[in-house]
Amino acid sequence: MLPKPAKDAIRDAIPESLWFEVGEVFPDAPDASEWKLTPEIRWAYEDFENSNEPYDHVSLSIPTGGVIESNQPLDRYIGEEILSDDSIDADALVEQGQFVYDVLSIGAHCVGSETREGLTLTEDERAYALLRAIYRWFRHDWQTRPLDRFDQDGNTIADRDEQYADELTPPVRVDPIPGSGPVNMTESIESGAQYNAQVELHYVDSVIDYEFIPESADISIDTVNS
Repeated sequence: MLPKPAKDAIRDAIPESLWFEVGEVFPDAPDASEWKLTPEIRWAYEDFENSNEPYDHVSLSIPTGGVIESNQPLDRYIGEEILSDDSIDADALVEQGQFVYDVLSIGAHCVGSETREGLTLTEDERAYALLRAIYRWFRHDWQTRPLDRFDQDGNTIADRDEQYADELTPPVRVDPIPGSGPVNMTESIESGAQYNAQVELHYVDSVIDYEFIPESADISIDTVNS
């Protein structure tokens, strides 16, 4: 599965605020263009700090392990490094890997209605809008680089440092899972409204092997005959 630093980077990369077009989700909404949502975002094993209504929570979870890509070669040669350390009983280290993916589950849980500028969104409507917004961020914004993020010299234009999916260690590709969201999960919780979605995080799970290089071994005819 993804190493902890990569998981921490995923959490840190999610914007503190998410925007959605109100008219896109609710066509009958009067005079409302965009609505900013600022949810608490936690891994599923972490506790949320705010429980005062109304509140918006987003939980993330990645099961242990990983799924090997059935349509990709199981072994991928990544690279080799010749060792100069005489204390290591090997000539080189070779890095190989497997194409795998983890399933990232995203849950948007909202409690209480909220009113802004004459428009009231119920907890169900807000949970649905929040799930759509963060799901869209994972599927599009996190793994693309719009041209307006760069100046004419190629320098990043941003209010903060952003780490994209392919800049993680290991690099990640995000793929949708058909029929995985938004799914209404409200009946499974005690209060409020919840919608869930899932995406696949594809990467290479690598392993380092220490090897001897035949060309560098001290082999002679006498050694072979003995």
